[in-house]
Amino acid sequence: MKLNLKIILVGFVLIILLVSTETVLAQHDHGSGSDSHAPSLEANLPQPPHGGVLKTSGKYKIEMVTNLFLKNDQLTFYIFKGNLKILSNEDITGTITMKNETTPEHALVPKGVDHFVAQRKGGGSFECKVTFIIKGKTVSTNFVHH
Repeated sequence: MKLNLKIILVGFVLIILLVSTETVLAQHDHGSGSDSHAPSLEANLPQPPHGGVLKTSGKYKIEMVTNLFLKNDQLTFYIFKGNLKILSNEDITGTITMKNETTPEHALVPKGVDHFVAQRKGGGSFECKVTFIIKGKTVSTNFVHH
């Protein structure tokens, strides 16, 4: 009887976690800061693989995944080439510049083999510019999070 109760309780907790995860991971971005919902060039991009916001910079695409509920690494960035082929973060450096902060520029920290992370103090809306140096060339884009 105790074992059946544990199984039911674990199943119930898993269902709650699955339902709540979808809400937590939902993101909304108005692009360049305007509140217009008119189609943009970014609207033609493929679905972001990690559920973030995807922007184009030259022949690259950069995805920002925001999870402000985490204690560390609230912002994660992935770089793609071509048809969303993820790049290794080896030999790539990056910075993030936060608009309206007292210390606006920070180095992006490589994590794992394919992404970079940044810390975000406080929640709420923000605007940032990420810049990467890839094979000696500068690749950058702006993100707005509401």
